[in-house]
Amino acid sequence: MSLRSFLRTYSAELLILAAMLAVGWLGWRLSPLLIPSSDRRLQPQPDCNLHRGACVAETEAGRVELTIEPRPVPIARPFRIEVRTSLPDVRSVEVDFAGETMNMGYNRPRLAATEPGSWTGEGLIPVCVTGPMLWRATVLIDSSGRRLTMPVLFHSDAEVRR
Repeated sequence: MSLRSFLRTYSAELLILAAMLAVGWLGWRLSPLLIPSSDRRLQPQPDCNLHRGACVAETEAGRVELTIEPRPVPIARPFRIEVRTSLPDVRSVEVDFAGETMNMGYNRPRLAATEPGSWTGEGLIPVCVTGPMLWRATVLIDSSGRRLTMPVLFHSDAEVRR
């Protein structure tokens, strides 16, 4: 069988295979963007509740504090995000908002440095029409060439906030 007749016979299958390889390659290339990676995961204090106040993690290298205002965390309305940190050489700070039980799409505001150790920005939690929902806000910090993360869980239902 010549190459020309092979291509004519299997062109649909080859196109499907090429499309599958392209989707796989694209997923591999975009996975660091969509799934936050971490060199070190910081654990917030056990009494952390974003609806009541700041969530804090302490390490030997420094402190990370996440605050969202107004409180309780509003749903479907913009809110202010602030991350304060005493970590050395912080290059960038982002906060990734993800539904724990439902994919709500890419939602990762990049914060701007406002003063040494303070980063601020604006976020928004979309409306979830299925009822109460558990959310994860993951602080992503690029510090001294390392990626540090601090995940914080909170509910979108007003009854759970109390």
